[in-house]
Amino acid sequence: CCPTDGGSMLGCCGSPVVAAAPAAPKQCEDTEGWTNGFTDCTLKGYTLQQGCTLNGLTCHGYDALGLCANGSVVQGKEWASGEKLDFPELNCCNCGKPIAAGAAPVNNTQGEPSVGDCGKYPNCAALGINGHCCPTDTGLMLGCCSELGAAGPPPVLPPAEGPGKLMTAYMYRVANDEDYPINGVNMANLAGDMWYLHNEVVQHCPRKFNMERLLRFKVTMRATPELLGQGRNFDAFVAMDQAKCTVPMCTEKHWDPFGYVVGCQPNNVGQVAVPGSPVWYSLPGTCPSKFYFEKTAACSEAEPGGACPTPDVSGSRNCTYYLERAGEIRLDDLSGIKNYNAVCAQTGQREYDVFTDMGVGTKFWSGKTDAEAGARRVQAIADIFAERFPDMPASLDDPVCDVTG
Repeated sequence: CCPTDGGSMLGCCGSPVVAAAPAAPKQCEDTEGWTNGFTDCTLKGYTLQQGCTLNGLTCHGYDALGLCANGSVVQGKEWASGEKLDFPELNCCNCGKPIAAGAAPVNNTQGEPSVGDCGKYPNCAALGINGHCCPTDTGLMLGCCSELGAAGPPPVLPPAEGPGKLMTAYMYRVANDEDYPINGVNMANLAGDMWYLHNEVVQHCPRKFNMERLLRFKVTMRATPELLGQGRNFDAFVAMDQAKCTVPMCTEKHWDPFGYVVGCQPNNVGQVAVPGSPVWYSLPGTCPSKFYFEKTAACSEAEPGGACPTPDVSGSRNCTYYLERAGEIRLDDLSGIKNYNAVCAQTGQREYDVFTDMGVGTKFWSGKTDAEAGARRVQAIADIFAERFPDMPASLDDPVCDVTG
């Protein structure tokens, strides 16, 4: 199957599979993992806690913000509904409408896709998929399958005699000024977060999601015997969206065969010049099958996640990593523009302009693909951490991301 950019499987069909039409319109059921595609929701001041994600507002966001009720859009919020934003009234119960008869459930089919449809869509082409695709009632292509249908869990080799070697590294995360517990998250090495900052954050005024800080964590980790038996210290990276694993078959492909292990994924080095290899990591927390606002004590007990209570990382199925805060720096300190998010619109200063490849009032982010400039940026950040946190190791070697394919 072919996941979307956000990692969620929204629709797919195998060659011989045809979904039967429902006998009657379904009553409203929130579409799990749905977002409205309004990626600039942060510009309206909405936060992650209010349901504003990288992929737009979630159903929780519509509910929390009161954007629609009783089948009608709240006056003044007309932008929040309709075809341009993926029909929240067909995906979110709070909108008060039953699902229309023509709306396709997310994992069934609608329409008459042809064998060649997958080749028309970048996500499918990038994965080498040539098969049938499943459009929604709006005509949008959301997912593809090969003619043999969706692949199940991969074959698993026997476990190793013991857990993997102990590995310690620095991981980083960009954040605004809101603090909340880390429980199921994606992080990156320094090169990976520089990639993210340059591609997604500093080109905006204010910065995307009002980001203010670069957080550093010292992470001690170890592979389970089940994962090490596959010849790897890392599992494949999975998207942790609001503390939930949102890629297809998380439990079947990851937690059940290997335990709640750390995943990794090398990133594209061509878009941003950084030394070394940008790598993203996934660290599953408790109850990773649910968003943070849906988690319960019972779910956390049944799905304990991989975080260890102490630095003694055993490599057991529910103790694969230990997180320690290892300092933070302000993004303002890099560009030298104080209170950037608050003043950039008034002053005209810009940390980075994608059209000129330069900053306005600062040079720190100038030269996105300039290798020397990229190396200077990474070294400058490492130097700031070393100066401000002298009791911590100045650097820790990145472990090899041994995931292929």
